[in-house]
Amino acid sequence: MKKEIPLLFKVVFGLSIFMAFYYFLPIGLREATTVNKKVYNTVSRDLISEKVIDTFDGQLTGYGPDCYGCSGKTAFGLNVQNGNIYFNDNIYGETRIIAADKKYPFGTIVRITAPEVYKTPIIAVVLDRGGRIRGNKFDLLFSSEKETEFTGLQKNVKYEVLRYGW
Repeated sequence: MKKEIPLLFKVVFGLSIFMAFYYFLPIGLREATTVNKKVYNTVSRDLISEKVIDTFDGQLTGYGPDCYGCSGKTAFGLNVQNGNIYFNDNIYGETRIIAADKKYPFGTIVRITAPEVYKTPIIAVVLDRGGRIRGNKFDLLFSSEKETEFTGLQKNVKYEVLRYGW
């Protein structure tokens, strides 16, 4: 004969499991963001450990989804024709999209310090490749090719890798 587990025990056990997950997960993981019909958990930037893995200087250029030879999709497969230049990363939240050499896997997070372009450093994620993007040269995605005119070719840009790939 099978023994029945009391209802009170089931309720207490269920609540304890719920409370354990709720209180022991990082606070920032409680927020969810939807990108392309996929739900990602995001962590507040205040809670992110921004341990720098690698630092180097390189070049920065800009490109738009409407550039000559561009398809409007990143090599990762993200459609950027709608002017969306951001990606919601599951850890770093809203980040800019950049194209990089194949030595930087998709999902690599880079903090870019380019005072000629932005007053404060920006966080970007590698989601694209480019025919002329080699070595430590990165290409920052803008809403259109016309917006890239003020960027030009920036030299001696400081890059800090926070994560290599996913």
